[in-house]
Amino acid sequence: MFAIPYTAGVGYAAFHSDEPRGMEPNLLYVPVLGPLLAIRGVGCDDTGTTNCSTSGATGTWAVLAVDSVIQATGVALVLIDMTRSSKSAARSTPNRVSLVPRTIGTNAWGVTVLGDF
Repeated sequence: MFAIPYTAGVGYAAFHSDEPRGMEPNLLYVPVLGPLLAIRGVGCDDTGTTNCSTSGATGTWAVLAVDSVIQATGVALVLIDMTRSSKSAARSTPNRVSLVPRTIGTNAWGVTVLGDF
């Protein structure tokens, strides 16, 4: 839940160095707070003056706010899961993750991640 919106924000920031309407895309590299920090410049013109308006910027504000909420929810869920007891009534074996080398294509090698949860 965290990775997809964060990756979308980072991808947007990587390909849009100069965004019109005053938003600073580099702030999207900051997880959770970055989209909220980027909201402050949305709606301002590119001339560097303080001429800011809300017309046409409401949709951008909404997308950035929802992005930040989804990222925060994902981080909260991960933290809750990490602090939760791993004991389960249905399963008594611990979780395992294995890295296994394997061939990719005809002449390349890679790694496969296998999990038992």
